[in-house]
Amino acid sequence: LGGGKFSHPQWLNFDVRDTVSVDKNQFLFDFSKKKKFPLKDGSLEFVYSSHCFEHLDDTIIDYLFDESKRVLKDD
Repeated sequence: LGGGKFSHPQWLNFDVRDTVSVDKNQFLFDFSKKKKFPLKDGSLEFVYSSHCFEHLDDTIIDYLFDESKRVLKDD
């Protein structure tokens, strides 16, 4: 979450950007609206974010945590 222009074939990057990437692993994502990640429930092993949450409103952070939990595998 919030990876900027980071790109790697084994990572998905969701970030708010003013340009649309052509990289299939980067997603322009509006963190300001309650929008589900385009991922199935329990489909990821982990979610990673660094130096992103301090830039967001607490209600958005709570939503991103909830959405992260939804897409994480139970184990």
